[in-house]
Amino acid sequence: MPKQDRPVSLPLLEGITEDSGRLDGVSKTRLYAILTMILLITEVVPLQFLVAGFTLPKIGAAFPSAGSGVTWTVTIAGIVGGATIALLGKAGDVYGKKRLLIALSLLSAIGALMSAIAPNFAVFLTGRGIGGVSLGMAVVNLSLVRDLMPRRWIPIAVGFVGTGFSFSAVFGPLVFGALTDSYSWRADYWFLFIFALVITPLFALIVPESPVRVPQKFDFTGAVLFGGGITLVSVYLSEGGSWGWTNGSAVGYLIGGLVALAAFVAWEMRVRHPMINLSLLRLPGVYLVVLAVFVVTGLQNVVNIAVSYLFQTPPQAQLEQDILTGVAAKAHVPVAAAAHFASFKGTVSGAGFSVLQLAYHITIWQALFAVITAPLAGWACRRVGARIPMIITGITLTAACALWVNWHATWQEQVLIGVLLGVGNGFFFATWPNLIMDAVGAGLQGITAGIVQVFGSIGASVMSALLASVLAAHPFRLVISTPGHPAITSNIPSVYTDAGFSQLYLLLGVVPGVIALIIGLVLRTGRTPARGGAPAPEAEAEAAPATALPAASRPKFPIPQSWRPQCRRPTCRTITIRRASAFPSPARWMSCCPPGGSASRSAPSSPASRSPGSSAAPSSAGCRRTSASASSARAASRTACHRTCAPSATSARPAGRAAAPGSSRRRSTVTSRPGRACAPCAATTPTCTRRPGTASSSPGTWSRRGPRSSTR
Repeated sequence: MPKQDRPVSLPLLEGITEDSGRLDGVSKTRLYAILTMILLITEVVPLQFLVAGFTLPKIGAAFPSAGSGVTWTVTIAGIVGGATIALLGKAGDVYGKKRLLIALSLLSAIGALMSAIAPNFAVFLTGRGIGGVSLGMAVVNLSLVRDLMPRRWIPIAVGFVGTGFSFSAVFGPLVFGALTDSYSWRADYWFLFIFALVITPLFALIVPESPVRVPQKFDFTGAVLFGGGITLVSVYLSEGGSWGWTNGSAVGYLIGGLVALAAFVAWEMRVRHPMINLSLLRLPGVYLVVLAVFVVTGLQNVVNIAVSYLFQTPPQAQLEQDILTGVAAKAHVPVAAAAHFASFKGTVSGAGFSVLQLAYHITIWQALFAVITAPLAGWACRRVGARIPMIITGITLTAACALWVNWHATWQEQVLIGVLLGVGNGFFFATWPNLIMDAVGAGLQGITAGIVQVFGSIGASVMSALLASVLAAHPFRLVISTPGHPAITSNIPSVYTDAGFSQLYLLLGVVPGVIALIIGLVLRTGRTPARGGAPAPEAEAEAAPATALPAASRPKFPIPQSWRPQCRRPTCRTITIRRASAFPSPARWMSCCPPGGSASRSAPSSPASRSPGSSAAPSSAGCRRTSASASSARAASRTACHRTCAPSATSARPAGRAAAPGSSRRRSTVTSRPGRACAPCAATTPTCTRRPGTASSSPGTWSRRGPRSSTR
């Protein structure tokens, strides 16, 4: 098994450990209640972004002065959320997760209230920006789950909480559609306001606070630089298509954002308490997850926009009739006369759905499968590790987009193939948080998850810009041909052909899915069952204090006198002994020169391996046990013992067979390796002791302590 990255963490408050707030031993009813409240308060995030799609046309009519700027209803929340999500993740690590979730929920209520009563578009947009800050709840809730839930619950609980985004996609369209049709668009924002006011006190009453915090000062300078840089870059990515990618103002936003981010990196490298530990991005267990979230979030955004364009476009016959009616009215001729001179280029597969019809025909079913599979994916992470679910994510998303390249014209095809998309989304929602939890410690959970979500937001913006470019190359065209005049071709705005959507699913669907699949295949982390953030067993063994090896577990074979270190400047060599039945599992004994000798390069030991009473032993004199190579089945029943400081060249080397106590056979070989000359050896050699944390029948960590008898 490839070596996995060790978790990286920060020191916590004095007297606090990662398990200080863990609810071990409490009833399942209370645990389910806590999880439910965390899920419900997090629903504020997807509802804030979902409501914009339902109210956008109504808002444009309510505020005519907004003009084309009405699209900022959607843009402002994404920009503010993307700029603040990492900062809020860090704030949760420093100030407390529950406290921050309550504050964000109240901010969301204030923003919804401002939008509901807004007398003009400026006030409405301010409320939308305040509500966008709630996006930070999507990372703080994961930190709270990690701190409170029992370790065994965490992988599945993460999947359960991750279904919140899909759960809102199931009931949100029904609620907002009914409120908008029965009352007005303002009723949707009143619903958000009331929802937050009801859920927040229940959450405060039921969910306990986590005592796990980092004793750091909040880096306000870094926060301003990072938030400002992300904001400017997000504005460029969101509005560059309408402004022009090479427009001076648009490029100015991009350059300003990049300069701010460069200043942020320079600041973080010199400040004592950085907001973001930049070394995190060098860990494969982190940067590969960041890349996966970047491409998968972008893919999900592309599919959502493509489905909206496809099925809200009227059917082609109705679309052509509407266009001809407009042309005839403009030319003051009958529609039949205009039809003789007009023709169309391209095939359009529209359905003419309203937003509510689109929801209960397509999007609800895709979200429903994500809700079902996310907890199952969490269970799979706990059983086999998060790597396999990541591979399943890549396979299902790639397969769905590959099928949609040719079959996307009807809503039935969209739903049947969309089952694969829902499964992939559900597995993804549970997979990446489990990978992050096992890669970093509790002190870095919030900021690391925030970084991941920032790149996900950037990925959605980048993919949206690419989507606009791909579809713009395949417009639906009207051609007017009159006798004696050249043909006049014009593009129908916001209407695109089937060829454009096929290319869209191929380039921005299949390709990102394949990238996610490759990431899953090359991941070194996630190959063991998810631990819920608990340290790896080997890390616990190394961190545990050394204890004396029980006599029954010590090597039972005698060491011949001719193998013992000689006191006449012996040469450091390595002697390898392979024998059967010494231990129930393979092991290596690494032995350096005894006290007074010089250590071999092959067997260093840490200063922590000294015992308090063995000050005479040099730090290089150590003996440790590590996993033996399992290159063959026979290696599992052998014990490899390496001993350095072999006798001098004139000493006899062992050969042949010799019976060993407790062993049916022993085969001894000598492997000589040149090394540094050893100083005169002492008359005694250290005793090997074992660190606790693993059974004697499994690989563990061993250290040398104290002298041992020469007769052993």
